[in-house]
Amino acid sequence: MHDRKLEPWQDDPNDVHDQRNRTARRFGFSNLSTKGSDDAAGEPETHEAERNAYDRQAQQNATEDVAQKNYESTEYEKHKIAEQRHYDPCSDDGLIIHEDYSSFGSGRTVDPVIASRQRSIREPSMPEIIPLGWFHTALGVTALISGVYTLAKFKELSLETRSGQIYLVATLLTAGTALAIFQRGEFGPGHALAVMTLLALAVGTVAATLKPFGRFSRHVQALSYSSTLLFHCIPAVTDGLLRLPVGDPVLTSIEDPILTMCYLGLLVLFLVGVGFQLRWVNRQPARAEGSA
Repeated sequence: MHDRKLEPWQDDPNDVHDQRNRTARRFGFSNLSTKGSDDAAGEPETHEAERNAYDRQAQQNATEDVAQKNYESTEYEKHKIAEQRHYDPCSDDGLIIHEDYSSFGSGRTVDPVIASRQRSIREPSMPEIIPLGWFHTALGVTALISGVYTLAKFKELSLETRSGQIYLVATLLTAGTALAIFQRGEFGPGHALAVMTLLALAVGTVAATLKPFGRFSRHVQALSYSSTLLFHCIPAVTDGLLRLPVGDPVLTSIEDPILTMCYLGLLVLFLVGVGFQLRWVNRQPARAEGSA
């Protein structure tokens, strides 16, 4: 107890001290002395230091996130360059991808169809046409035009019409020049078609001149010569879709499903056409003479 008399507006120091101790015990503090006022004065500085540390940590995390994203972007570009370099001009579609880069990084994906098309545009699967190739193409176009004209007018291909002769000679030269083109350095589907064309020409010509199959010789001739037209159409469709328009072709890969559908369509058209042709041959008592 203090001997000094307190004014009405003054608090008893003992009461203040007791109240502080009760408050300390209530909130679990072991010690709350008169230094509490000094500690309270230091609290703003402590909170300010904590906020500064938090801001520094947040800034560091943001910097690390940006660095990580930049790293992922750089690695992604490296993978794209690596994909472009995995190119083999002797492969079927001109591309060999040794790794799967369909997805990379956090949430970053690449559409495999679009990536395949872009790679094929950058590295075309069709080689450039050499002078012999242009000559071969011109012969093939001549054969196709004369063949379609002959079939439309005479219903069959034969040596007895001028347009038929032009077709057969152009077909022979087209197959021969195809065997001389080895831009990919190996025997390919085009060479196989050329060999099949030469065999069909040989069988049809033997059937037309020597008639070893009796009354069916004309049927064999029609089937053999007409099959050469199918062999013309297959590379014509393939080269047309893979090369045209120049610089932005319709297709970019020899393995495109659209090409397969085109081949099947040509086969069906050939079978239907040969069926009607053979029926027409059956109704002919003798070969019609004429010239185009």
